[in-house]
Amino acid sequence: SEWANYTDPCMPSGFSALGGQTRNPNGPYDTLGSSSGSAVAVAADLTTVSVGSETAGSLVQPARANGVVGMRPSKGLVSGDYVIPLEPTLDTAGPMGRSVTDVAVLLNTLAATDPSEPRGADAAALADVDFTDYLSLEEAQKLRVGVVRFDVFGATIPGYADAAAEEQQQMLDAGYTPMLNGASMSVVEALESQGIEVVLINMSEFPGDVPNAHNAFMNYGFREGIANLFGDMDPPAPITSLADAVAIVNEDPAARAPYQERHVESAVATEITAEEYAAAVAEARQRADAWLAAVYEQYEIDVLMYGSLFTTGGAAGVPAINIPVGFKSDSETGEPTREPAGVIITGPYLSDAQLIAVGYALEQALGGYTAPDLDAAIEEIEAVTGQ
Repeated sequence: SEWANYTDPCMPSGFSALGGQTRNPNGPYDTLGSSSGSAVAVAADLTTVSVGSETAGSLVQPARANGVVGMRPSKGLVSGDYVIPLEPTLDTAGPMGRSVTDVAVLLNTLAATDPSEPRGADAAALADVDFTDYLSLEEAQKLRVGVVRFDVFGATIPGYADAAAEEQQQMLDAGYTPMLNGASMSVVEALESQGIEVVLINMSEFPGDVPNAHNAFMNYGFREGIANLFGDMDPPAPITSLADAVAIVNEDPAARAPYQERHVESAVATEITAEEYAAAVAEARQRADAWLAAVYEQYEIDVLMYGSLFTTGGAAGVPAINIPVGFKSDSETGEPTREPAGVIITGPYLSDAQLIAVGYALEQALGGYTAPDLDAAIEEIEAVTGQ
């Protein structure tokens, strides 16, 4: 997705003015983004593995939407060289594949200590780790996994308050869980069948104030990161700033920005200072670190399955991995669709190997990636879009 899916609020995921609209190989479903092409290429078997990049969900979300494994490594574990920046203190490249094994093998290749990378020195603690060693049920069985129950949504379901606990869970699973990355009881049962201890956590019991503070400094980081990218090019780039890029687009906006580029323009116009930026980055990280530490300490867990910890995880620089768990159900009939479902697992900073272990165990229990029916998907997409 163009400019890391930060071009305009009206621009759909998977779109770029040069390449057009990327389609989900499973059917007329959102690709999500920004690493839409990376996920689609793997899902459609155009490539065995790919590399995407993430600021706040851009790896794990398209991996989930397209039914593949995608991993955001701990910040600093993978070099940011040649990554077009959106927010340099959050951005990281990471692997995608059709299996956890694929992702572990590619992560071994990508992982490198880069002294110029923020937190690169911290991530050097994993320099000698072979992530394929954690493709092991034995490693996963050493861990306690927290799984969030989305009980907070029960108040919106008729009859929920008067139902027995088992019935309440069934109501949640049928009405909400498929929309929230599939963190359902079937996933809990799958983990327990592999000998992994699971701790159920009611969402309403979570500590409050989940950080979204990256919104306060995203525009400054985008503008300055692009300027640094152009400035470091050898030979020199023909343009030097994000404003130059906007000017080129404005020469033919209908072709070059058919959905407009209001996010980009707001980044060019931001008035935040360097000092304010540094303070906002530090505050976002501190809040995210404190929030996550409280969760792990309170529930005595090692990793966490939770549907939307994208911005929090990005601010803290922690890893996350998506594991395909089948397909979503039709909200009216309850019948399975061809739209992939996945669970996103996150953990403390530098817990990349542990996420691979738990992801591998879940994949072994549930089967992981399912190849899409491309002919059926194309036919349905054409029927819906006319393209």
